[in-house]
Amino acid sequence: MNARSFLLAVAAAAVLPSGAALAAKLDLIEFRYPGPVEGSVAAGKEKAQVCNNCHGADGKAPVAMFPSVAGLPDQYLYWKLVEFKHSLRGDSIMTPLVANNTIEDLRDIAVFYASLPLVAPSPLTPEPVDAAVLDRGRSLYLHGDPAQGVPPCQGCHGVEGKGPTNAQPFQMAWPALYGQQATYMTTRLNNFRTGYAIDTTMDKIMQGVVRNMTAEDIDAVAAYVERLDGR
Repeated sequence: MNARSFLLAVAAAAVLPSGAALAAKLDLIEFRYPGPVEGSVAAGKEKAQVCNNCHGADGKAPVAMFPSVAGLPDQYLYWKLVEFKHSLRGDSIMTPLVANNTIEDLRDIAVFYASLPLVAPSPLTPEPVDAAVLDRGRSLYLHGDPAQGVPPCQGCHGVEGKGPTNAQPFQMAWPALYGQQATYMTTRLNNFRTGYAIDTTMDKIMQGVVRNMTAEDIDAVAAYVERLDGR
């Protein structure tokens, strides 16, 4: 086991139930059965002050390149923070920001942002796009493109982008997409497609999901997702 895997295993011991483990052979964080995250919302609010610059005091990002984190699953947020903390890539803006945070800090921050309302309005206005682009994005999001080998996004993220309804244990870390910015979504989907920053089992699944999407498809889905909150 390398140093990164050891550090991730230490973090996992704090929240993973018996039988759940890291996907060690792939050196990926196992997202299918993440287990509950125990933390303090009040403490997380205090510890998240520095996070507000990029993600907003209400968890809604004021800059299009950053993700909104309000109302996302605490399991998802916690494990993404753990991955940033122990990243060996060295090129993530998040890694130095969480370098001095303890695992307890990360749990507190995760449960704080998870406690915020997902449906709070975004401070940003979408860039105008052609109706045909939105139609393509809507079609891909809701129905996929079987002929092209693209599954529908709503199968995992919900018709309204608010995550799976009545989530089962293996779905607890599946993130909502509601309220995300097109710029951020485009970057993430392109990263999945190129194989960059594949850190979790969920990332690996997403790599397969977007494999057959074109750059235009990605832009269309991102534009559609950005408008799921009515903007």
